[in-house]
Amino acid sequence: MQHLTELDKLLQSHIPFRAVAYCLNLWSKYPFVLKITPGRNTKAGDFCFRKNQYCISVNRDLNPYLFLITLIHEIAHAVVYREMGNRCEPHGSEWKRTFRQLMEPLLVPEVFPEELIFQLQRHLQNPSASSFADADLTRCLRNYDVKPDGKALLADLPERTVFQLQGRWFIKGPARRTRFACRDMHNKKIYLVPGQALVSAVQQGLFS
Repeated sequence: MQHLTELDKLLQSHIPFRAVAYCLNLWSKYPFVLKITPGRNTKAGDFCFRKNQYCISVNRDLNPYLFLITLIHEIAHAVVYREMGNRCEPHGSEWKRTFRQLMEPLLVPEVFPEELIFQLQRHLQNPSASSFADADLTRCLRNYDVKPDGKALLADLPERTVFQLQGRWFIKGPARRTRFACRDMHNKKIYLVPGQALVSAVQQGLFS
């Protein structure tokens, strides 16, 4: 099992300071192993029960607020699994209730900015499987990202802008709820790209 001092050091490096003691208290109640992973395009974190241990991973490139939300999201999975095993839906009513209960003590100005508290209170009324599915919450969280030079949010770019994502070139198309229908310039196929995707090598207005 992970040592308390090791976990304390990890948490202080990745979440708001005022949330560290709370998360350590959760760890003491529901012991888990926390692993910090490189950024993953498909998920921000995950939970599994392996070799009689509750294991949680969170991407290292998340801003402190998103890291904390993701960590609590996965701890909620661990708590539900302890109580019910595989006898319920991964993001069903039991998980929603547990996630809400674990998050509520953190919704204070000492931990989150006021604008994020407002968005989280709204989100927690019916939390989704991924915070990225909530466009307003994601947009607010992105304000606290440190964007690499030359990067931009797809949602902030005008339609028909040319951009690069994962080594491929696209033309931004119309919105489809929280995603945009973008045409791959190589194979001409249309792909739905999340509006909160960070894209690079932007050429605005090239196809206006």
